[in-house]
Amino acid sequence: MSVGVREFEKKRIKREIKRGGAVIFKYDVEFPYVTDDAAASEKYRSWARTVEKAVLAEGLHSAGRQYAALFRSGHFAPLSAEASCQVMYNLNGIMSAFDDIYIDRRNEGTRLHRASLTVDVGSRQMRLGSLFAPGARWRELLLGEICGQIERERAGGALYFFDAEKRAERLVGAAGFYLADDGLVLYFQPEQIAGVSVGIPSFMVRYEKLVSVLRLKL
Repeated sequence: MSVGVREFEKKRIKREIKRGGAVIFKYDVEFPYVTDDAAASEKYRSWARTVEKAVLAEGLHSAGRQYAALFRSGHFAPLSAEASCQVMYNLNGIMSAFDDIYIDRRNEGTRLHRASLTVDVGSRQMRLGSLFAPGARWRELLLGEICGQIERERAGGALYFFDAEKRAERLVGAAGFYLADDGLVLYFQPEQIAGVSVGIPSFMVRYEKLVSVLRLKL
């Protein structure tokens, strides 16, 4: 076993919500259950509950509206959502995972989101800024990497907004992130910097490019 690898298994929060005896909305939220650390496990369970609340906020009202409009005609089908979990980094006591959340609202379209959580060796949530040494100019470094990748992908036909770089500049400090084996991955939600066809714009910055600003070895 590698040093500092946490033992985990994937668990799910599964629910069916009924109205008038009929299922109107069902969802499945996956999360890592850390079997060798109760504190870390509770962090991920709490995170999963937050994802669950977001799924309900995004899908349940749509389900109610469509049920009211279509049930009597026999054209209603339950709406659904799935949050699929990937553990991307599990070394040195640090675990980093994300959920891709797909919500099928049928007549009102689909929605895609991403949520992530990184837990440190002390089972505390790590924020983006906590990865870097005090006073380090990490925002500028990350923004430069993001903008360079946007330029290359735009040249290949990716439909970024014309002002994607300015949007990224405003959002970079609050961007979603997770750790991967080779680097730090920053992501933006759909329609923050690009059209929906791009999905979830994601940018990997390799650790060797961050050595001068990182607070810890990854």
